Amino acid sequence: MAEIKSTLDLVLERTRNLVMTEKEKIENARVEFRRSLGGLLQRHQDRALTLKQFRQELAQLQEQTGISDVRAIIEEIAARMDIDRRSEPLFEILAEVCGVDGKGFESILDDYTDAVEGARQSRIERVRDRLLKVNGISGAAVRPCLEGDREWEAELRNIRDHFIGLLNEETKRVLDSLPA
Repeated sequence: MAEIKSTLDLVLERTRNLVMTEKEKIENARVEFRRSLGGLLQRHQDRALTLKQFRQELAQLQEQTGISDVRAIIEEIAARMDIDRRSEPLFEILAEVCGVDGKGFESILDDYTDAVEGARQSRIERVRDRLLKVNGISGAAVRPCLEGDREWEAELRNIRDHFIGLLNEETKRVLDSLPA
């Protein structure tokens, strides 16, 4: 009678003699480094790690993976920047760990906040004017709600896209300024 093999047995049997190439090992180390780096950055953003603890764990990770590329850290930080939220912990790592001045990123995020607020006020005024002209409604108690306003959502989306593009350009500028 034939032996019934489990899926695991079949997989192990077929992959027994497979060996990773050096290129595959390096790529796996890079993937592991980025995944673990993402976890470290998140813990620092959540303030679960101090800068000192972050440095220590990063050093351990770099030792384990053999990767100490500052570019990878900067790329991961740039990918984590949220245009709608302040990113001081990330700026701290850029400056203290990567030796990069994050003022360009901060300036873009500040400009984004100003642009959104200016556009919001402008849209509120336009809605108030329309309410007055069309419905004869006015006064200090009139506070238009922009939630669900398709024109506002489209305008906000355009502003976001523009500033995300600026963040991407700043990331490229910072990466290009690093020594090769």
